[in-house]
Amino acid sequence: MERTIYAMKLVWMAFQFTPTAEATGKISVAFLLMRITTSKKLKWFFYILIGINIGINIGMMFSILMTCWPVRMLWDPRVQGHCNIFQRNVMTYFQGGSAAITDLILAIAPIPLLWNVKTSKKTKWLLCGLLSIGLFTAGAGFTRIGFSYQTYSAETQMDPTWGLMDFIIWKCVELSLSVIVGCLPTLRPLFDGRSWTRIGYTGASNSKKHSGGASPNGSGLSSSKEKMQIHKSNEIQMQWSERSLSGSRDGTSTHMTSTVHGPEQV
Repeated sequence: MERTIYAMKLVWMAFQFTPTAEATGKISVAFLLMRITTSKKLKWFFYILIGINIGINIGMMFSILMTCWPVRMLWDPRVQGHCNIFQRNVMTYFQGGSAAITDLILAIAPIPLLWNVKTSKKTKWLLCGLLSIGLFTAGAGFTRIGFSYQTYSAETQMDPTWGLMDFIIWKCVELSLSVIVGCLPTLRPLFDGRSWTRIGYTGASNSKKHSGGASPNGSGLSSSKEKMQIHKSNEIQMQWSERSLSGSRDGTSTHMTSTVHGPEQV
């Protein structure tokens, strides 16, 4: 019994902080979309969406705290008091539905925003695809709502550590996907070879050049820029060799020609 009470105490502590985690994930994606758009109306729309999410999640946190009095009744059934289960259930469904709808809006919003951006179609489709992963987050949120009945079911009352299992799993899936969606667009430089070159990582490119392979940008030794550099260096070497030969014939060879041809024989 003591282990069950301790486990439920940890569960309710986690429930207290999950609204904060949900709100911050959605806010980060909203701010990312605000950097893309130049429309003031859309920016105000995202500000309002952020404000609504903050308000709902703060309300959910207070709703969890005020469900039972004393609060210890949430995890310890031995404590005598009063619980407003109806209020908690209403807030659970309302907060879950608003979170899923927000994820759906944030997943669809990038398509019209990025379509007018001056970039290649490949980049547009890539960014839209990355941000549209939020559809899976919305799907996880709606699935979690379907298991919300477990918070007040008879099975949960008998064994809460087992009865809340599906609800907790989908809650974790939803939070994890929201973090992934917020971070994916910022990871693009890791897959760009030029970024590694800028920070000084040139070991792979040097080995490829010595082996006659292609450079990281795909141009290889056959690029026009490298050809011009090789041609120019060859011309400089030819000019120095001609000057050295002419100097040795006139008996006025320079130090360079003496090192190349050796000292004059007497």
